[in-house]
Amino acid sequence: MSSPLPVSTLPLALAASVFKGPAPNGSVVVSTLIGARDLPLVEKNGTFHNDLEVALMAISQSGKTFAGDRNTVNLAFKPDTLTRVRAAGFRVLTSIDLPPGRYQLRVAVREANDKRAGSIFYDVDVPDFSKDPLTMSGIAITSATSGVAPTVRPKDPLKDLLPGPMTTYRDFVNQDELALFTEIYDNTGAQAHKVALSATVKAEGGQTIFQTREERDSSELAGQSGGYGFSARIPLKDVAPGLYVLRVEAQALSGDRPLVAREVTFRVSAPPPRRGASR
Repeated sequence: MSSPLPVSTLPLALAASVFKGPAPNGSVVVSTLIGARDLPLVEKNGTFHNDLEVALMAISQSGKTFAGDRNTVNLAFKPDTLTRVRAAGFRVLTSIDLPPGRYQLRVAVREANDKRAGSIFYDVDVPDFSKDPLTMSGIAITSATSGVAPTVRPKDPLKDLLPGPMTTYRDFVNQDELALFTEIYDNTGAQAHKVALSATVKAEGGQTIFQTREERDSSELAGQSGGYGFSARIPLKDVAPGLYVLRVEAQALSGDRPLVAREVTFRVSAPPPRRGASR
């Protein structure tokens, strides 16, 4: 964790998304994928074992350290699960509450059998969600196939808000289906109003391949400053391979009509050919 450079003996990938936490903090949800193709496992009574120690910390721009959770994950895979783990990896979902600011997240993993270790760094901005009339969390994404990688959730605030575990990569096959979740925080005051929420996916050429829109009423918040949860499912069937931009937008339909938006770029690929299939 103290190394100035990531350690790559154990391959890792990481993504994070920031939501409103206990004021004034943001809740940073962290999805870490551990490459398991060469993870050393010991067979005992027909199952394959190892213990992973997973640690999370954040360092502010001023050098202040914020310690996250340290968890030990006891792995015990049956042969059929082991096949999926070797191919897709193993995911750990956790979170850390941080005050507004810019941070470097550091996740380190060490396995018990051969003492291999890996670490990964990730820069994240935690906004002040109460500062502007409308603010938006990060966009958390999952997919129908994201559950292929076994997942443990020591601390996952999105468990009941996404239909699957938050993904780490932004590369999907065109037979998959994406699901997104974000929150829009309304600080425009107690006067009754509506907020329009939309999600749009556009291809590199600018053509729209998906769009959905809904309106929410401030009465849902019961006069309190809070969030509208917004979710959508995006089918990728018949979507051509390429790069796409997902844009989520919210606009208050009163007063100065403040608007807030976030974008995520993702790639759609053709599925790999089946074994034995002719070219």
